[in-house]
Amino acid sequence: MEQKYFQAFTNMGYCYQYGEGVEENMNAAIMMYRAGAQLGSTDALYNLGICYSYGYGVKQSDEEAAKYFLAGANAGCDRCQFRIGVCYGCGDGVEEDADKAIEYLTRSAKQGNDDAMYSLGEFYENGIGVEEDLDEAVKYYKAAAGQGNAEAIKKLKKRKFKRYM
Repeated sequence: MEQKYFQAFTNMGYCYQYGEGVEENMNAAIMMYRAGAQLGSTDALYNLGICYSYGYGVKQSDEEAAKYFLAGANAGCDRCQFRIGVCYGCGDGVEEDADKAIEYLTRSAKQGNDDAMYSLGEFYENGIGVEEDLDEAVKYYKAAAGQGNAEAIKKLKKRKFKRYM
C-alpha cells in the first residue's frame, strides 16, 4: 500500500462508520481508520481517538484516545491538538497537566480552531494554569466568536464582559 492512499482508508472508515454508500459496520470502520493512521492520516488518528473516547466500535479507553490524539497533535492536526489539550486539562487518559493543556490548545488556536480559542478563554478567565486575566480571556473569546463559536458569543454577552465590547 502506498502512502498516497492514506486518505482513502480514512474516507472508507467514515463510510463504514456512518453507513454512507455501504452498510454500517464499525469493525470495518475501525480497521480502515487504523490502516489510514498507520500510513500517516491525521484524520484517521483523530477519528480513532473519538472512537476510543466514546466507545464507538471499540472498548472505551481514555488512554487509547489520548494516544491517538497525541500522535495526531504532534503531526500538526489542529483537532487532535484541541482534543489532547482537553485531555491534559481534565486528566482524561493522561496525567492532568495545565501547562501541556495550554501548549496544545495554543497550537490548535494558532491554526484557527475556535474550540481551542474558547477553551483558552476559559483557562484565562478562571486562572487555570495561568494567572487570571480577563483581557486575555476576552481576546480568545472574541477570536472564537469571530469564527461563529456559539459558546463564545454567549459568553461575551454576560455582564462580566460587557465593558470589553
